[in-house]
Amino acid sequence: MFEAAIAGDATRVYFEWSPGSPLAANPPQLEMRDDGTGGDRRAGDGVYSVLLPSTDIVRARVADDVQRVFVGYLDVMNGSLHVLHGNIFASVYTSDVGTTPITQRSPTLQFTSRVVNIYDPSFFVDFSVSRIAQTFYQTFGDDYDFLNVISLPGRFLNRDHVAVKNDVDGIGLVRQDDSRSYGSAGRLKGVSRFPIDDFYDGAVTGYIHEMGHQWINFLNFSPLGQGIPHWPYSSMAGGVMGFSIGGQGGEGGDFACTAVSQNGVVRLLARDGEPVFSDFDLYLMELVPPAQVADGIVFADQTAAQQLRCAGQTFTGAVLPVSVQDVIARYGARRPSAGDAQSQFRAATILVSRDGLASQETMWLYSWLTARAERRSPVAVHEGFLKSIPGAPANLTASAAGSSVTLRWTAPSTGNAPAAYQLEAGSTSGSTDLANFSTAAQRRRSLRSASRPARTT
Repeated sequence: MFEAAIAGDATRVYFEWSPGSPLAANPPQLEMRDDGTGGDRRAGDGVYSVLLPSTDIVRARVADDVQRVFVGYLDVMNGSLHVLHGNIFASVYTSDVGTTPITQRSPTLQFTSRVVNIYDPSFFVDFSVSRIAQTFYQTFGDDYDFLNVISLPGRFLNRDHVAVKNDVDGIGLVRQDDSRSYGSAGRLKGVSRFPIDDFYDGAVTGYIHEMGHQWINFLNFSPLGQGIPHWPYSSMAGGVMGFSIGGQGGEGGDFACTAVSQNGVVRLLARDGEPVFSDFDLYLMELVPPAQVADGIVFADQTAAQQLRCAGQTFTGAVLPVSVQDVIARYGARRPSAGDAQSQFRAATILVSRDGLASQETMWLYSWLTARAERRSPVAVHEGFLKSIPGAPANLTASAAGSSVTLRWTAPSTGNAPAAYQLEAGSTSGSTDLANFSTAAQRRRSLRSASRPARTT
């Protein structure tokens, strides 16, 4: 049963059913009900329901889904106004995730070695993270620097991070300590909130991105302030913290570009693989000293920078230089400094459930997702419509000339690089091989234009 609580007026609520196929043409529209029939719990309560066949969801799952299967879109209409068209993913437990012991401490709390589950229906009314933290500390010690709080069921709201305590100088943030209001005796630094449960995975960039907001970016001076709480389009924006969509105060965007400045020449390189923390990030996080922070550049025209495509070309536009010494001149030296500052952190993950304690399969799945944060080698990740597989080629581009198409991509420098490539034309329902070749020898092949698009597998 899929349920959606709708706030505000709605004349029609329906579900576009297309498991595993986000681009399906004319998918079935399943009407959602709020009349107390067909599985709907209560008539007129604003909660719409529809029964979705679980067998179709399981059948649609593929390996790189990483236990999150696209099932369709939630659509909300108010008269002729299309209020919402939201993508929906189902979390799927399978035996390869494994099991782990579950301890139930009370009717409202259970835990594994990785995840604590708190049953608190009032959280979904007031969203009081401080109360959830206080409940957590009634059972567990003050042994954690960060808390991750996941909502189950989820809601359409972006994840974020709340700095509870700051005891660091030189990063543009004033010292504060609200840890006791969360139930901590002083160790808790911050809380990352995951209102969309499908977006929680310890292995994805978003997990460390939110933790990074404990220190980044509070540098409110030109040219860096325009990107708060992320970076402006710059050499720093290609890292984990990204850029602020629409400027200061915007949500985080991914700038898949490495801007390199050497001898006054700026080159724009395609980023190889998943983003990492930039030098500026690591300095603000107290992990490297100033001497290890390379100078950065900020694109003077932020609007034009939105259209940049990075493929190794030289950038001839205006840039604004920035250095770590600019930060120190504005806010003073970072204290504590790298070497003296804390460099290892512990996080606890709390799954807050609305409809009773979570099932054992849910506990096992979120324990597995949390454990992935400890991995030391690349793993497949899936976040929304974005997927990343270790060793997969990146930056695929296609250019046509007459009846031929040239495909270019960046071979992976890390992970298990593919031994061969296969090029096909067609769709998932049927395709024709155009070329098969080993990466051991360089091959070139013209692809004749066809009525169906070419794709790589």
